Amino acid sequence: MSDSKGNKTTNICRINGTSAAAPLVICLAAAIMVENPSLSPKKTMEIILNSADINKSDKNYEKRPHKKAIW
Repeated sequence: MSDSKGNKTTNICRINGTSAAAPLVICLAAAIMVENPSLSPKKTMEIILNSADINKSDKNYEKRPHKKAIW
């Protein structure tokens, strides 16, 4: 990778949280619904949530609001 002057650079942009997750989850939901168009949004969400792994290195996991029902 090079900057605008052609100098080699090792700068890396990292994103996390919902900024990183939202585009990935929506693509996953779209792929699931392409395979089964009759699924409701609620059922699609259940499939995603029930197939996800918990990030056990996240010490704040138990405090996060996603543990509450959103539908």
